[in-house]
Amino acid sequence: MEKADTRYARLTPREREVLMLLAEGYSNYEIAQAIGLSYYTVKNHVSSIYAKLLESGAVAPSGNYRVEAANFWWHTREVEPHAGPR
Repeated sequence: MEKADTRYARLTPREREVLMLLAEGYSNYEIAQAIGLSYYTVKNHVSSIYAKLLESGAVAPSGNYRVEAANFWWHTREVEPHAGPR
């Protein structure tokens, strides 16, 4: 399994922004409104985030990827204080 900072680094800056909002409890629609993207673009980003985190071992294949991804975000922020936007 990769270190948290390496797994986080796999995400694009936009994916990191989407992940941060997802972890804050925003729906895909709310994320789209907040950052000025279409709902479908956000869905694509979320799918890409899940795939990258699953591939790197950052999340377990539990079926509840949204919760797993949010947990990863909060854990990464604790491990790497400058890991992303604040």
